[in-house]
Formats: sequence, structure tokens, C-alpha cells
Amino acid sequence: MKKNIMKKILSAVFLFSLSVSSLFAIEDSIFSFDAGLSSGVTVYGDNDIRKANSSVKNNGHRVALGTVCDVNVRISDYLTFFLGNDSFFDLAWKGDYYSNHIETAFFPGLKVYPGLGGFNFSCAYSAGTRWDFLSMPVETDEDGNEIPFRTDPVSWGNGFRLGLEYNFSYDSNPLYPSVGFYYRLCPRGNYNWDNVFAVYVLANF
Repeated sequence: MKKNIMKKILSAVFLFSLSVSSLFAIEDSIFSFDAGLSSGVTVYGDNDIRKANSSVKNNGHRVALGTVCDVNVRISDYLTFFLGNDSFFDLAWKGDYYSNHIETAFFPGLKVYPGLGGFNFSCAYSAGTRWDFLSMPVETDEDGNEIPFRTDPVSWGNGFRLGLEYNFSYDSNPLYPSVGFYYRLCPRGNYNWDNVFAVYVLANF
């Protein structure tokens, strides 16, 4: 009697361990995370922002860097759902004057693998905002009156994000990186649209 009970207990423990091991094995193949750096250019829809950027970039300095990260859920060999975030820092200065902009966006979307190894293209819904930090030279009109520099305040907007990527860790070593390109369009109000073009390198985990 005791032997039968012991066998049942051992069998239950074995089945439970096997189930847990299988679950973790599935999760390892389904879920992944990536993070990396980007660089590129933002084409602003706001004329005043473009004017400010031009005034400080002429014989000035500029840094354009960003971050990219995704949480990926592999649905099949050809389709992956992802939740991502990218932030872009467009910094320009000349002497005491500067025109700095920080953009961030969050997006759910799909990556499609057409059967060409780790190559994939993606399409996502994007929602984000932009912060502007400006210090411009004082301009005056013909009468010597100061002309205030104005930009419209930026609020949250929603648009889309398109991407091309090659994931070297797809079906291979998960420590291999990914390289890619994305284009993100985001309305900023008053018929203005920001266009972000960026290339990136990701580490896969």
C-alpha cells in the first residue's frame, strides 16, 4: 500500500517537473527582449523648429542618438507580435544658443518573417510626444522691437512606424545582434508631422 502511494507521489512529482520544464522551454522560444542604440535624422513639420535648428546647426554642433527596445512574442516561425519603445535625442548647439528636441514613442505591432532567415519587416501603431528646449538669438523688427520666438506646444500624437530588420539570432545563438532601419510618422497638431528616419543595432536577450 505504501509502495503504491510512494509510486503515485513520485509519478506526480515527475509529471509536474516535466510540465514545468516544458513550460519554461516554450517560454524561452516564445518570449524575447532586445535593446540597443540608434542614430538618424528627424524632419520636423514645424517651420519655427526647422528655423531654430538651421540657425544653430550652421557652423555649430549636432548629436543625434536614440534608444530602441522591444518585447517580442513569437506567434509562429513567420509572425512575431512586439511591444516597443524608441526615444530620439536631436541636440544642436552653437555657443550659448541651442535647439534640443527629445522624442519618445510607444508602439504595438507585428514583425513578419517571409522565410529569408532573420530578415523581417514590421508595421506598428505609434503613440508619442516631443519635448523642445530652445535658446535662440534675439531678433528685432525694423523699428527695433524684439520679435519673440514662438513654437506651438507639442502634445501627444499617434501615427505609425515601419521597419526593416535582420535578426542574426533568429533560430541561432540568442546573443547575436540585430540591425535595422525604421521610419516613424507622428502628427504634432496644426497640420505638422514629424518624420523620424533611423538605423539601429540591437542586443538580443
